[in-house]
Amino acid sequence: MRIGILSDSHGNEEATQRAVEALLEQGAVCLIHLGDLCESMEGRLTGTLLALARRHELTVIKGNNDLAVERLLDENPSRNEEEETARAFLKHLPLRVAVDDLLFAHSMPDGTVRSVYDPIDDGGTEKAAEVFARTSFTALFCGHSHSPVLFRLRRGKVIREPVPSAEDLPLLAEERYIIIAGAVTEGECALMDTERRTYRRIPL
Repeated sequence: MRIGILSDSHGNEEATQRAVEALLEQGAVCLIHLGDLCESMEGRLTGTLLALARRHELTVIKGNNDLAVERLLDENPSRNEEEETARAFLKHLPLRVAVDDLLFAHSMPDGTVRSVYDPIDDGGTEKAAEVFARTSFTALFCGHSHSPVLFRLRRGKVIREPVPSAEDLPLLAEERYIIIAGAVTEGECALMDTERRTYRRIPL
């Protein structure tokens, strides 16, 4: 199965549509958005962006901006149908999604509200090592940080490295991975082929 991965739209409908189209062209049969579909500074989720997510049946994971907009809408209830629809949508977003041995989250994989705020990538490997130590997934795909980065657990050592662009990255059976997909606002999305066990960064 080919899973299309996109993240951090921050309310940008055009960039999100571009990413969706690119992933479908690459043969994605399902699309997972790793969070921050909306932008907290705007304080809303537009009807057109929500319609895009529903039209393409995106599985959307809750990010920190999505949570902020949800709380804002809770604190300021409206009779506006678009806002009520957005509030209901955001309220039911999951904090993480598992597909076999693969895990998808906005940032940390703990499934708590706090986890959507705490970045894994701070330039070092300590946080990634902690995540590997307390979890069992083969690969974690996350967003939050906007630049693509790969953490590889190989023979007990965590290595931080760039994600190659537009080429297949094999996920080896003897290794584990944390892959930060990058933001669609920065022209990034990716494809995970679960049968071939390859990950491909797709620049937009």
